[in-house]
Amino acid sequence: RGNPYDTALVTLELARIYLESGHTEIVKKLAAELVPAFSEQGFDNQVQKALRLFRDAAEQEFASVDLVVRLVKYLQKARRTPGLQFEFFV
Repeated sequence: RGNPYDTALVTLELARIYLESGHTEIVKKLAAELVPAFSEQGFDNQVQKALRLFRDAAEQEFASVDLVVRLVKYLQKARRTPGLQFEFFV
């Protein structure tokens, strides 16, 4: 409620559930809605970049549960550490 980080975390958890059940079209819609919400709020560029990566992966049907789990962990840290870079390939 009123906290975009919490909204993003809930959205990503929903995306994880939908990915696990093979509903990629719903994941695409969730990802497409998530990016503008953060852009409009003026959030950190690194967070926006990570969410765009998720959106792009979802659009191309490359989004995975692993990506979502990593994004959730990243957002939990990024809300306390502005400018934190998302590193998927670690």
